[in-house]
Amino acid sequence: MIQYNNIHSFTNPAAAEIIREDVNNLTVEAGNGIIINCIARGVPQPFIVWNLAANYQVDHNSLYNDTNGYFYTFSSITIKSASPVDSRNYTCMIANTTCDDDIKITQCHSYFLNVNCEFLR
Repeated sequence: MIQYNNIHSFTNPAAAEIIREDVNNLTVEAGNGIIINCIARGVPQPFIVWNLAANYQVDHNSLYNDTNGYFYTFSSITIKSASPVDSRNYTCMIANTTCDDDIKITQCHSYFLNVNCEFLR
């Protein structure tokens, strides 16, 4: 990538890919918090979309671009106090745009969160 005064020219476009995945199955005790992470890379910079209900906090942060020109994007879901209704699948979908401005979902990763309520009995 060549950068001139905030104008970007992408020399080698690359489809977005997930580079870090937490485990597929997560468990948290009811009342405790948990953060579910997704990290992707690509050229141009990939974006991350979560398939989830609107009452979850989603954080998006661009990390950096490396010496090979890849852009890295970080996103996480924060559940501050887990309850049984939070036991479900969470899907991280990543994509980036190509030169023709088509958005392509290139990868998905699903996490199943189990909220353990045993101590409530």
